[in-house]
Order: sequence, then structure tokens, then C-alpha cells
Amino acid sequence: PNQILHSLKKTLNQKNLISEKASDQYQKDFKKISLDLLSASSFLDWAKLYRKFIYWKIELMELESNSMLNILENQLKEANLVFGKFIKNNYLNWINSKQNSPTMSHNVFKNKIIPHLKINNSTLLILIDNLRLDQWKIIEPLVCKYYNVQQEDLYCSILPTTTHYCRNSFFAGLTPNEIKNKFPYLWIDDFDKGNKNKHEKELMSKQLETLNIKNDSKYLKITSLNDAKRMVVNLHELKKNKLNTIVYNFVDILSHAKSEMNIIKELAFEDKGYLSLTFSWFKNSPLYELIKKASQLNFELIITTDHGTINVTNPLEFIGNKETSTNLRYKYGKGLKFPRKKVFEINDPVNYHLPRYSHEDKYVFALENTYFIYPSKFNDYAKHFMNSYQHGGVSLQEMLIPLIKLSPR
Repeated sequence: PNQILHSLKKTLNQKNLISEKASDQYQKDFKKISLDLLSASSFLDWAKLYRKFIYWKIELMELESNSMLNILENQLKEANLVFGKFIKNNYLNWINSKQNSPTMSHNVFKNKIIPHLKINNSTLLILIDNLRLDQWKIIEPLVCKYYNVQQEDLYCSILPTTTHYCRNSFFAGLTPNEIKNKFPYLWIDDFDKGNKNKHEKELMSKQLETLNIKNDSKYLKITSLNDAKRMVVNLHELKKNKLNTIVYNFVDILSHAKSEMNIIKELAFEDKGYLSLTFSWFKNSPLYELIKKASQLNFELIITTDHGTINVTNPLEFIGNKETSTNLRYKYGKGLKFPRKKVFEINDPVNYHLPRYSHEDKYVFALENTYFIYPSKFNDYAKHFMNSYQHGGVSLQEMLIPLIKLSPR
């Protein structure tokens, strides 16, 4: 009877025991994380630290109580405060390719993807727009039913952390200002109307030609459910290509929808709900079916993104004019007024490889979890966008980008 009682207690209390163990382990690691935070002096240090944050976030999300998770989130906010200062001190050297520079948006192909293609055939490169490291970790167990992870890297997004800048640089192998100068007909300025990423295929083609990958690749963009379903059916036709690049937009749509749709706000007002929603979507999506079939067809797989996103909770008053860009995490224009100590300000865009349209123009990037709101109806708009997911600024979540190489099981 005692053995039976012991077995029953162990089984029934297993969840509590696991919770207690996770809480105890995080409490022990808390001090080390704080020390690592103070001593982080390179991109690799920050990448290692960010991985640790994401590991503990996934572990602590499983607990019924949010107390430990809240402590972690506060520690992550502190980390973003320090990370913002780190970026202010180092970003200029990085973007100018000086020593100790990490791989960035404009050299991912050269540094990470081309070496892979030299030793592998029939590769699917799936760029899931706006996919953060924690979202990858949530869907990783599903993907790993069909693929083995060979390598998991983090690269650094350029600024601004938006699709317009990051993804065009990713596909062009050039910084935004280099694209504008070299291919002005393929660059759409901030103030111009229209789709600012409609030339990705041409930009990728020009980069691959420079890198001696010719006539052996295909670019596809999935923007609807029907597109995705057709892709699954016709996937076998891509086997003849060495590289097949697929841009999948759903996660970006989800993050933007959160600021517009009340039902999404109810489901994902914080990271825990946001990650749960990501998992539910992926598990039932054509993208998951695509990955299953890709494994059956023996495709190599690379999963990555162009930038991340952050849940914003702290509005900052910002004054601009009609020509100021509209993004909530970065602003571009002239005559801008803002709290200088709370932002990353770039007065010489050309030195940072960003387009400049007049000598008065500057870029201003939000730090931590802040977002820019104009004084007119400040409280109304601040409330509307509170706890929404935005990108364009400086944070670990927006700038440390997952790139995962996988082989079929």
C-alpha cells in the first residue's frame, strides 16, 4: 500500500514537482543572468544571453502561476535597456563592416546560405515574416517530427527593423542606401505609396548572379491560403532547383492584426498568448503541410525571417510633420521633437547606410518597449496601441534573428 500511495503521489504531483523544479532552477540562474547582462560586450554574448531568456520563457510559460514568468519579463526589460546602449555604441561599426561585426541582413546570403548551397542540393529557404526566436522554439517540436536541426544561428537585423528595409537588404545583399544608389528603380522611398517589397525577386536574382548562383533558383511569395495550398500540391516541381525561396507572410499579418482586431487582442495581449496563437496557427496551417511534404521529398530546409517584433507598453510623445514616417517604433523626417535620452537618434543616415532625402533628415528609433505617439489625442492612441506588437526599433526581440538549417529525417 505504501508503494502504491507513493506511486500515486508521484504521478498526481508530477506537474507540481516539475513546476517547483523549473522555478528553483530559474531562481538559481537569475543571478548569473544578471551578471552576464552586465558583462555582455559582443554580439555573441548577447546571442547567448537571449537564447537563455527564451529557454526560460518557454519553461516558465508551462507553470500555472505567472509569478516567475513576470520576473523573467522584467529581467528581459532590463536586458533591453542595456542592449539599447550596446547598439548605440556598436551599430555604426557593424554596418560599416568593421571588425567584430556579426552577420547582418545584407550579408546573410553570402555568410550563411551560399556555403550551405555549395554542399547541399534542393534546398527550401522559407522566410516566415516577423518570426521571433521564441516563436521558432514553440513550433520547433512540430517541425522536428520531420526534420533534424543541423544548426541554429542568430544573425543581426539592420535598422529600421521593418520589412521595407530588412527584407530588401536580405534579398539584395546590399544595405538600403546601396540599393537606392545602385538600383534606384528597385527601391521605393519611405514617403512613396505602394508595396515597398515588390522587387524582392529581382533583387535576389541580382545578388545570386553576383554570387555565381545562376538559373538554378526560384522565388515564391505566399500571401493567401490558396497560394499555400497550391504550393503544397506542386512542391515536387521545385526539386529541380538548387534553391527555392518561399516568403510566407502570415506571422506578420497576425502581429499587425493584433492592433486592429479586438478578438486578437483578447487572445494575445501578452507573449504567452501570442506564442500559443502562433503554435495553434502553425499546427493547422498549410505551411506545416508544406514542411511535412518537403521532408518526404528529401528537401534540405532553412527557416528564417527578416525581423522580429516586440509587445509595446510604454508610449512616448513624439512631434513630427506631415512628411514624418508613420511607423510606431521608428520615425524618419525633419523637424522632429522627442525625448532624446530615451531613443537611438541617427543624424547622419548616410554613414549608417540609410537613404537620406534632405540634409535635415534624421532617423529616430524606439528603445525597449516604447512606442511613439503624437500629442494630438495622445491618450486615445496610446491606449489603442498599448500591448500591440510593433517592429522598427531596437530590442533583442526585433534584432536577434533566428536562422535554422535542417535535414529531413
